[in-house]
Amino acid sequence: MYSQLFTPVELYRCATQAERRNSGLQKEELINAIEAELGNTIAEGTYGLQIKQYWDLYLNGQGKKTMAYLCQNLVLRKLHKNIKRIYAVQQANRNSIVKQMKLLLTENVEVRIVRLDVRHFYESIDRQRILAKLIDDARLSYHSLMLLKSLFNDPTIAAGTGLPRGLGISAVLSELYMKYFDLDFKKIEGVYYYARFVDDIIVFCSSEASKEIAWKYAGDELIKIGLQLNEEKSYSLNPNQHGAEFTYLGYTFKKTGNRLNVTIAQKKLNVIKTRLTRSFVRFSKDHDFTLLKLRIKLLTGNFTLYNPHTLLPIKVGIYFNYKMANNLAALKDLDAYYQRLLHCRTGRLGGAIALTKAHVKELEKYSFDFGYYHHVNHHFTTDQMVKIANCWR
Repeated sequence: MYSQLFTPVELYRCATQAERRNSGLQKEELINAIEAELGNTIAEGTYGLQIKQYWDLYLNGQGKKTMAYLCQNLVLRKLHKNIKRIYAVQQANRNSIVKQMKLLLTENVEVRIVRLDVRHFYESIDRQRILAKLIDDARLSYHSLMLLKSLFNDPTIAAGTGLPRGLGISAVLSELYMKYFDLDFKKIEGVYYYARFVDDIIVFCSSEASKEIAWKYAGDELIKIGLQLNEEKSYSLNPNQHGAEFTYLGYTFKKTGNRLNVTIAQKKLNVIKTRLTRSFVRFSKDHDFTLLKLRIKLLTGNFTLYNPHTLLPIKVGIYFNYKMANNLAALKDLDAYYQRLLHCRTGRLGGAIALTKAHVKELEKYSFDFGYYHHVNHHFTTDQMVKIANCWR
């Protein structure tokens, strides 16, 4: 039987292997340390979460590498687990959606596609509406509700609107918020495929009439729950028309005769190129070759992250982010762009980079094409990841 309790033993079970190892404590010692840190604060409803804001993200506000920091992560992880388990909600799988879309688009049938985007998704979700629903349902434990109230009442979060980006619990809360919108959308006559990944929605309709119904439903029903369509990013099309194409989840889909081309979306390619450029610009200022090399390795390769709530590994990178593409000419374009930066000797940037021949030779080993087809994998520490990304914001 599933336990919603926040006992030291239950919280210990939410810790990753790395967290257990880094604590330097044996199992019983760590359980005792968790108990000593939290005391009876959760049982008495006095435990206070501390959140800090970094750019547009909300993060654990406790001092890093402290027992308070670890315990807050474990408490939030257990709260996330409780909501997900009790309400049976989870985020859709990106690769599964794209795989299904590829199958449907190769079928020779009449279809209209509605591509929808929800404006300011996380920021527009009504926290109090979620809390009221959870209280009315009376399915979540009292302590879980108190902790969620504490989170929403944190001054940093209370000063903003909607759900806090950066905290994993926001993902499961947003799925709960959208649960009945999703279920009702799938029941619309003529809608034979519907998927939503966070704020991006794709709908396959069997006719022009059902497309119109789906579009109107989306606009009307989103307003009822305090959300609205981003009209600039929402559109509909007939994918069978000559030249028709659309983007979804980082891919561009285009039919040419009976062939479906799935390529890396231009917007994603532009992001990669921008990060390459910023990496070299930063090197021209700090001349930290070790950090430049780490940035190039991350962009051209693959690595593993761990979901802080499910504790499952997530493979990401140039291959794993775009493995559903069937036309990869863009990789050659990325490599050509990278080589131009690497060998640039003119202009203000070229003169400032000043890479030695040894540096150039070292960086020439890395390639988007090679990293993709050979699934090149690298390991980065948390501190390295922070340093790598700090020039990309």
